[in-house]
Amino acid sequence: MKINHNRWVELLQRTIQDNNWKALHPRFISDNSYFREMKDVIDYILGKDDLTLDERNIRDSIERHPDVWKGFQESASINFVKQFIDDPKAKCTEHDMKLFLKTYVREVKLDSFRERPQECDWNLLEMMADLIKRSDDDNMGLDKAFGLIGDVGHPTNNPYEVPECIRNMVKDMIEDYCTQAEAIRKEIDRPKTSTHEVDSYKRWFKQHKWTALNDYLFERFSKSRKHLDEKERGIIRKYWDKVDMPETLEITVDTWKLIRVGKMSVKGEVIKAKDLH
Repeated sequence: MKINHNRWVELLQRTIQDNNWKALHPRFISDNSYFREMKDVIDYILGKDDLTLDERNIRDSIERHPDVWKGFQESASINFVKQFIDDPKAKCTEHDMKLFLKTYVREVKLDSFRERPQECDWNLLEMMADLIKRSDDDNMGLDKAFGLIGDVGHPTNNPYEVPECIRNMVKDMIEDYCTQAEAIRKEIDRPKTSTHEVDSYKRWFKQHKWTALNDYLFERFSKSRKHLDEKERGIIRKYWDKVDMPETLEITVDTWKLIRVGKMSVKGEVIKAKDLH
């Protein structure tokens, strides 16, 4: 796994910074393609001894504030295990599963569910029951049901990795005011099209549209194209669950938080597009 510090900074910018669209729909938060990459980077660096200079710098920034990253690792692991439970093809890593199990055991041993029920994540109990039930229903060993044998471990495919054809479709729909059918036709007509099956594009779009839109908005902001005209906002409203996008994209920063987790210098409360490079 090749890691450089500039990419780490970019991951911080696209996960920790606030923006004025992520609160408009919960899947802007849950379907963030950068969380999987950030989790993999942390697991890789904390489990490696022979580090490059960039990797040491990243490890140092993590170890300065272990509680911050411990919380992120636990919540991300639970999220990725939940995806694996819902869809076994969405492989979680061995790191994810082991941290989920460790979190579950800790909460049970501390008697948290009985003594502090309002503070507990009750999903942990339901997820554990689902994993054990999978073993029983499918007549498989616990290690396989829990994803600890077979095609697991690092690296893994990012479940939020958006196919290039869907990135193209989102860009065409928003910038060229295309309908979904017109954007699909454009993809089918490309020389290196993925498929000629219309239903495949519809399925991929439904699966990846929130991640693709989120990525598109970040990229658009980074190129200083922050204004969305009424037609563009209308397209997003039509195909993304009636989300009413702001006219101007903004990415704001919790200065204290960024400095805390990334030792970054920041200027002002709204990060300018040039500051993302």
